[in-house]
Amino acid sequence: MTETQYHTTSNSHATPDGFKQPAYPPPDGEAGNVARALLRSWWIILLCGVIALGVGLGVTSKTATTYEATAYVLLNENNFQQAVTGGSAQVNSETAQATAIGMLTPQREEQAAVTAGLRPRDTYGVNITAAANSNVLNVDGTTGSARTAAALADSAAEQLIGAVKQANANSLQGARAAVHSQLAAAKPNQKQPLAAELNTFATLEALADQSVELIQPALVPGVPSGPSKVRNGGIALVLGLVLGCALALMRREQPGLRRA
Repeated sequence: MTETQYHTTSNSHATPDGFKQPAYPPPDGEAGNVARALLRSWWIILLCGVIALGVGLGVTSKTATTYEATAYVLLNENNFQQAVTGGSAQVNSETAQATAIGMLTPQREEQAAVTAGLRPRDTYGVNITAAANSNVLNVDGTTGSARTAAALADSAAEQLIGAVKQANANSLQGARAAVHSQLAAAKPNQKQPLAAELNTFATLEALADQSVELIQPALVPGVPSGPSKVRNGGIALVLGLVLGCALALMRREQPGLRRA
């Protein structure tokens, strides 16, 4: 009788001590490998985080703290300009706002800084922006002190208001002078309309005073606008931890970098 021999295959091989083990170790999840690599290198991750935190706080501490305050100015130039032109010309709101903002010249900014109590060596900044879909101008003052920031914003707003009112007064003065000149050269039957026109300048002067006004003075800020030690330190810490994780994974890919 022929003996049938059965051959079986096995994924194991004998070790020198006689025990068998799988030729191919059971696959392990990649996520598990990454987690173990991070846990083995926890000290690298922590060290990178601490170093980055220290660097972030050190850089922040060397940067001057700044405060920002905002005063709000209402611009009613449309009513005044239309009254001057007799309603014959439409006033572009964006143009009126840009013109008003441009009136705060560097010289007026310097005067506002002096009024706010700033010294020549002090660092400050003034910025004016127009609120969207409104006639409100935001006058921002930035300095190294909370109180002087509010004072600078208010002083800059007053400088802006004064410049706009002065421009309107000059416009009225020129218009009045033109009517006076016409009245002097007019015939007797033409004088009455011109005299009536002169009487309207009292109303125009009132509109000129109301064309721009401060609707809210700046409040003293309670917290600095920058830099923030908490924010910068937190960002530095996160970046340091991310760098530490990257280094830990690099050690996993390069066995020569692992600790014995």
